This record gives sequence, structure tokens and C-alpha cells, in this order.
Amino acid sequence: MPLDILTSIEKAQIKRDVKDLMEDTDFRYKILYRRLASSSFNPSTGTTTPTWTEVAINAYRGDHSAREIAFSNGLLKVGDQFYVFDPALLSFVPRGDDRIWHNVTETGTVDVDNGATTVDGVATKAQAHGVQGGDILRIGAVDAVIKSVTSDLAFVLRTGWTGSNITNSAFAIYRIFENVNWLQDPIAASLKVSVRRAGS
Repeated sequence: MPLDILTSIEKAQIKRDVKDLMEDTDFRYKILYRRLASSSFNPSTGTTTPTWTEVAINAYRGDHSAREIAFSNGLLKVGDQFYVFDPALLSFVPRGDDRIWHNVTETGTVDVDNGATTVDGVATKAQAHGVQGGDILRIGAVDAVIKSVTSDLAFVLRTGWTGSNITNSAFAIYRIFENVNWLQDPIAASLKVSVRRAGS
């Protein structure tokens, strides 16, 4: 149906239907859409510290088909995925340096001491949820990169925990994806962001 013959009421209904589908609990995933806001360079250490803004979004996730990959002129690769969500949730247009953090799990609680690399969990089911090296552990406002998973109840960080001692704490583990491409439909009912595992 050509868009110019749709009434504003019909367009609004289509938007509502698409939004309902994307927010269906059977299909949605929790993500953080992250944008680099600024960065500061410390000349004495030679390090750059980024500052990110992030938006929590419930999105539909899918895998690109072999046909989409074949007709992408090399843009997409096998294993690339996509997230679809309401474009009104973002106050900006996507960019190539944006990141999507996919929520892998937040089941159970964890203990970790300042400076330690071992994180012990209670009912975390880390292996069952597919936690991997390179994923991010977030407790409160502190993030740490996971080096490896040793069991359902324990994992090892790449570097010592920089936060305070934590006991029986809620947490979240995220997997980082980089933006490859994005498309918005003509009536702005949905935004489809193609992503690739960061570092792959």
C-alpha cells in the first residue's frame, strides 16, 4: 500500500501495532544503546577515558538471513544480528561508533572484593546463560571485563575489581555489539540496527 494514501490515523495504528510486537515479552530483549559523549586524555598516563550516555531499551532481536548477507554488498557478515525498536526511544540518529550492550543475564547475586579478579555467585547460572570472556560485569556504576567463566557460580575478571567490596549484590552482565548499519521505515514505526560482536 503506497504511503501517500495512508491517513494519519492509519499510520498511527501501524506504529502502535509495530510497537506492541517489539515490546511483546516473548520476543523482547533488554539492551543499553550507548553513545560516546566525550573523552578526556591524561598526558601523564597516556590513557583516554571515554564518557558514554546510554538509553535502556526493550528491543526485538534477530539474525540476518543468508539472503540479506548475500545482497548487502559485503556490509553484513555471517553471525551479524539486528535489533528492532521504536525510534522515538532515541533522541538522536544512530552513528557508526555507537554501541549496543545486550543484557546476557542478571540472575542471582555476586560477591567480589576490591582488587580481586575472582567473582563468586549465588544462583548465577553463568555458563547456562552463555556468559563469555569479553562480556561486561556491571555492579552499580562500576563495570569490569570478564576474562573467563569457570563454572555456573564463578568467573574471572581481566583486571582487579575497582569498586568497593561487594557481598550478595545484584548485577548485570552485558555483551557489546558495534553498529554496522541502520534502517528506519518510511513512517518511523521501527528502527532496525544491524550489529556485530565488538572485537570480532
